[in-house]
Amino acid sequence: MELRGRAGANSITETIPLRRWRWLGHDCRMRPDSLPRVALICTPQGKRNR
Repeated sequence: MELRGRAGANSITETIPLRRWRWLGHDCRMRPDSLPRVALICTPQGKRNR
């Protein structure tokens, strides 16, 4: 903890949500037919096998 404070680095629990939001903003600016954008709004039909 002290070493991370000296280095000025965030903890992993702070970093992951920030990167997710950053990726979401990047993804929302993509073309509507791009694969990441389609995967974001995809809602699968049916049920999965056990």
